[in-house]
Amino acid sequence: MNYQQHSGATEQRICAEHGEFESTRIGDAGAGSVWSRCPACKAAEAARTQARDAAENERRDADRKRGLMATSMIPPRYVDRRLETFRADNDGQKAARLTATRLAKRIVDEPDGGWSLILCGNVGTGKTHLACGIALAVIDAGKQARYETVLTAMRSIKATYSKDSPIDEQEAIDTLVNYDLLILDEVGVQTGTEYEKTLLFEVINERYQWRKSTILISNLTREALAAYLGERTIDRFRETGGVVPFSWESQRGKAR
Repeated sequence: MNYQQHSGATEQRICAEHGEFESTRIGDAGAGSVWSRCPACKAAEAARTQARDAAENERRDADRKRGLMATSMIPPRYVDRRLETFRADNDGQKAARLTATRLAKRIVDEPDGGWSLILCGNVGTGKTHLACGIALAVIDAGKQARYETVLTAMRSIKATYSKDSPIDEQEAIDTLVNYDLLILDEVGVQTGTEYEKTLLFEVINERYQWRKSTILISNLTREALAAYLGERTIDRFRETGGVVPFSWESQRGKAR
């Protein structure tokens, strides 16, 4: 066969799988030059590589999500409570779901925004459902979310006072501050000493200073919660998101 001896020269070749194709000389003429491969083979190889990469990325994303879920401490009852599954029959419920959906999007789109909410009002009205729905949306986006009751959060800080504790108080507070989203449930359930209230304010305030998103959940009214937390704390939430009242009757036990 008479090969043309310069770069860019072409000739017809045969691929055992795809048949005849036009091959192009790559590089200078001579023993060191090579000819382009069958384009169909190259396309198939690229597709296989892309599929492998996509599968590997999907596996890594799934592993990361499992890790984020494992550290989120979302209660088992709420691990499937999505924003989309929140029952919204009245205007208050619809407004609460819309606010929660917007907050989740803001946390994902503006991670340094520190967007936050207080969900307060009657028991059994879906406050924890909406808060965990926000957390799941945040986790789906690859960010860290953490659910804690105020009691367990305060207990984790006070546990550092033991001489056997591997961390000190500030490190325990820093752990609570570092999450992209922190949910603190059952605010005001315990009477709380003034020192515990000071610790709670410190966690909330540091998260505010570092532009971290926080959700407080309480069965207290807005007025009772302001008396418990203090207007300084309430004011921070007014600035970064607001207070959502849950004034409808309990939905527990009703048909979903």
